[in-house]
Parts: sequence; C-alpha cells; structure tokens
Amino acid sequence: MAHLGTSTQVALALFIFGGFCLSALDAVGKLVISESGLLLLLWARYVGQVLISVPIAYYCAGKTFWRSARPRLQIFRSILLGLTSIFFFAGIQWLPLAEASAISFTAPIFVALLSGPILGERVEKNDLW
Repeated sequence: MAHLGTSTQVALALFIFGGFCLSALDAVGKLVISESGLLLLLWARYVGQVLISVPIAYYCAGKTFWRSARPRLQIFRSILLGLTSIFFFAGIQWLPLAEASAISFTAPIFVALLSGPILGERVEKNDLW
C-alpha cells in the first residue's frame, strides 16, 4: 500500500504543478496576444514546445519516437490541438482570463460524453455530474 500512496502523491504533485503551468501559460498568452497578436503567440508556443519535447522524446525513446502505429490519428490529434489553441487564445482577447479558464474547465464533461463513442468506455449518468 505504501507504493500506491507514494505514486498517488507524486501524481497529485505533478497535476498541481501542471495546473500552475497551464494557468501561467494562459496569463502570459493573454499578455502576448495583446502586444503581438494571435499568430505570433501560436508560432512561439509550438516552436518552443518542439524545441523542448523533441530532445526529451529522443532521449527517452531514441529514433523510434517518430514512429506511430496510427499516424493519421496522431495528425488528427495535432490538428485538434492547434484548433484548441486558436479558439482559446482568440477568445481570451475578449473575455477576462478567469472567465475563460472557468469555461475551459467544462472540458471533462465533453471527455465523458465522447469517451463512450470514441473509446468504447461505459459512461454512467453519474459520471457526467
């Protein structure tokens, strides 16, 4: 049981730190958009992400990290991620950041609704609320 508690504590710490980073990303994004525009923000975000993630992935998996069993699904996922960024950061130009963040936290409802048809998972009514 000690191992379960330790891994849960590590996971919790990682999620909290990730949430902090996401909040900081949104705040800095709103500032950059007001000074430089949406396209520069998106360019900088994804170029920075590639510069950080590619060396880490290469270190962890070697050249095989480029290979995917389902490349079309990966490309579709990348397109969705790009659209998510475009819509979110375009929207925060006109909404206060706190409201935009609160609205974005409705995402788990959509995850629960889509997990049945896409992943074949069983979703109960109680899972949605």
